[in-house]
Amino acid sequence: MNPAREVRRTNTKKGRAARQQADPVLLPSWQELAALAAHPERLEDRLMILLIAWAGLRWSEAVSVSVFDLWNDRPRMTIAQVYSFDPENKQWVVERVKAGLAATVPLPRPIWEELRKFAATRTIEPRPGGELLFRPTRIRYAGVDPIVIDNTNWSRRVWRPARAAAGLIGDPTLPLLDPRRRPIKIKDLRAYAASVIVDSGGSAYDAAALLRHANVNTTNQYYARAQDERSHDPARARLRVDTGQPLDERIELLWEAWVTAYPELTAGLFRPDPGNA
Repeated sequence: MNPAREVRRTNTKKGRAARQQADPVLLPSWQELAALAAHPERLEDRLMILLIAWAGLRWSEAVSVSVFDLWNDRPRMTIAQVYSFDPENKQWVVERVKAGLAATVPLPRPIWEELRKFAATRTIEPRPGGELLFRPTRIRYAGVDPIVIDNTNWSRRVWRPARAAAGLIGDPTLPLLDPRRRPIKIKDLRAYAASVIVDSGGSAYDAAALLRHANVNTTNQYYARAQDERSHDPARARLRVDTGQPLDERIELLWEAWVTAYPELTAGLFRPDPGNA
């Protein structure tokens, strides 16, 4: 018997911090993000990818967005609550967002307009979760009505095919800490959101506010390192944004630069679902 086989080290964020290590963060290039977002057939799935990438939402926040969270007068949205399942009591509960940091976040106007049009198609149902923007297609827990989209099902149906189409499936021959050694994670899109702020002339504190980190050191340690990937992205390296403009306007400029750089991929981002054209 080899006793070492029975030894396991729990891999937690706190433990990695104590060892002064962190999982590498993969910042997708502009072209890779365009390929990711353009691949899904359903508009709802494309909007989900774009929302996480440009607004920095966590998965639990993205699937808990209400139609009422979208502002009516300007391209912003509110992030204030998440739905979670209590397996002990077998019921869904509404919780505060992580760290309790509710906030409003800016959106590129084209995404905001498409989200509002999509929200207008949703019927508000008199039940918990009946006001959610993104809704599940499959039952997650036996005997319990679904509230939010199941991560495992969505990953298998949408995320994995999209990242394969974008060529972000990882390469195990790369060095250990090279972020492109592993497939891109949904969470890595938060790094892209942070990069949007930095590319638009914002500071690490602005990026921390967008990601709703309680401590700016978290932003620096886990996401700012992703900026090293910029050297592999000529389209972004050439970007220049007028930092004298308000943040919302700078984000609009970034969106326009992105869609202009890869029109063949981004032109169909808001195409209707098959059969609904």
